[in-house]
Amino acid sequence: MYESVISQDYANWEWIITDDFSTTETKKHLDEILPADDRIRYIDQLKKREIYWNTHKYASGDIVCVLDADDKLAPMALKVLNHFYTLHPECVMIHTNSAQFKEHFEKDRYSKNRNCTYPEDFKNFLEYQERHEGNHEYRFGECWGGFRTFRNLLDKQYDFREGHSWDKSEDLLKILKIEELGKVLYIDRPLHFVREREGSLSTRFIDSPPFSSIRAVAKKRRNHLNWKEPKDGTIVTTYHSVQRKMSVLNFSDLIHEEDEKNILCVNFQYSDIEKKNLKDIYLGHNITFDKNIDAHYYFYAVDNMGDMERFYDSLSEVAAGRHLYFWCQRDLQRGWEPFEQMKDFLESKGVGFRWHIYANFFIFFTFDS
Repeated sequence: MYESVISQDYANWEWIITDDFSTTETKKHLDEILPADDRIRYIDQLKKREIYWNTHKYASGDIVCVLDADDKLAPMALKVLNHFYTLHPECVMIHTNSAQFKEHFEKDRYSKNRNCTYPEDFKNFLEYQERHEGNHEYRFGECWGGFRTFRNLLDKQYDFREGHSWDKSEDLLKILKIEELGKVLYIDRPLHFVREREGSLSTRFIDSPPFSSIRAVAKKRRNHLNWKEPKDGTIVTTYHSVQRKMSVLNFSDLIHEEDEKNILCVNFQYSDIEKKNLKDIYLGHNITFDKNIDAHYYFYAVDNMGDMERFYDSLSEVAAGRHLYFWCQRDLQRGWEPFEQMKDFLESKGVGFRWHIYANFFIFFTFDS
């Protein structure tokens, strides 16, 4: 985690570290890194997870987030977050994907991408929670991304733990409070890496908190504040049209790249606005649709391949030393037929490849030249 923070290409950050009453020699290790950078600050806690629950009380910066010891920031994460908070001053919360890895952060240990999908009629988080009463897995799997950041707007005296004993409900309590202050934006890009390790805070199973009680408190508070939901809800929908369409980017080696790379979207059909939004999401890299540009990464939409032989000839010309990824959305009428056709064709050419089915809605696979 240390290297992932200090190597960020956005330098205006503060890192508050605490020892959450560990039984290991955590404090000794912290004493070794604290002198390395004056942006790193240590605070002793009076009780376990005090800072985790109440980051706003201790942070001096404008934007706050929480990192566990088993987490790390993706390259360019802080620069991307700063860009979107500047671009959307109405937003008080931005959440993104988390890339999860088994035990270690090596590329071949990649496990899954924790993303978010809003239903079309999503209005706000409280309404969403009420609508899906009793469906814990759906709410937490779909409601927000794995990495959540907030503007530091809460009163320093506000305590998320005061007046209740809900020790496993920090996410929901904080989101329901924060959305009363402004809009929420989701960015379909993993800016946060999680190590899946036994006992890790980010991956351990947590019993369902008392949703009905939490919602009741939020509704009472909103009535007291006379809170009025914006007419178009609390969710910024600017980037929804490109969500999932290029999710293959989130499974590629691109998420590890620290330097700008050229990314050619070979045959994706986007409007000019969607192209601009995609470039915004992948700030720090050069997303292009110009086939004359020499790219490091090539992304193909299987559904739009057309003539297989012509496609294979063009593919062979760029295959050597390149990263090639393919994307196929599951068609309700044809199922996985486009992918099956591509799979059979490549096998007939003696081409090896790897593929992955994700969430039953698309397949991506990589080409081995």
